[in-house]
Amino acid sequence: MAALRAEVERLKSSSGPAHDLNLKSKPTLGYWDIRGLGNQCRALLMFCGVDFVDQHYHMGPAPEFSRADWLDKKFTLGLDYPNLPYLIDEGINLTETNAIMKYICAKWNPELLGRTPVEIGNVEMMTAHCVELKSKSTYPCYATDDRKAVLAGMQEPLKKVMDWLKGK
Repeated sequence: MAALRAEVERLKSSSGPAHDLNLKSKPTLGYWDIRGLGNQCRALLMFCGVDFVDQHYHMGPAPEFSRADWLDKKFTLGLDYPNLPYLIDEGINLTETNAIMKYICAKWNPELLGRTPVEIGNVEMMTAHCVELKSKSTYPCYATDDRKAVLAGMQEPLKKVMDWLKGK
């Protein structure tokens, strides 16, 4: 019993990650050759100091906007839910921006996900607000050229986030 307690204490005090994944792996992030949903994943990989392959897919010119570059490879990559963005990391194949970002954090910088239940809750809360901000700022851009209207719609949600961040 004493040996078990000692092992538990050793594991609790360990400063290393709580997984045995290869921290020196070189994942591939795939997305269109625009910033879009892939850019936040790229930025997070860079922030965490991860060397990665930045696989870009080209969309053809208007008016056809051919997606052949992606569609020709979409079902050949072993993705369970083929979509962009995707992350392939030593047999781990993920799609969906938030899932990719949580994986990156959990593997290379777990403290970004929060260390306590309160921090974890706050991270999840702010993730939801950021998703809302993204949709409020992106979708109107497809329907209007009125940048002032898009910016006006962002004022209240941004103010809420900024007020919450004060002092943190």
